[in-house]
Amino acid sequence: MPKHKAVREELIKVLEVLLDDDDLHDWYRSLGELPEERRSSEFATVAARMKRAGEHPELVQATALLALPEVERAFRLTFEEASADR
Repeated sequence: MPKHKAVREELIKVLEVLLDDDDLHDWYRSLGELPEERRSSEFATVAARMKRAGEHPELVQATALLALPEVERAFRLTFEEASADR
């Protein structure tokens, strides 16, 4: 499978986990209250921890992508829409 498809699938998995787990759902929602720079920093930190822990490379890359403001904004819109249906 091409790497970009694998990363896209991991982003979808991240979204599903955030929607299914109440604690993670609340955590991600609380990040929305932080300034964009801080959210970016949080995702970069989480991705670095995941990489050190030997997590699946595509999952690490998907998480690192959320440190990019334009990606995180699009992800958040999808999250909010899906949360409304929750």
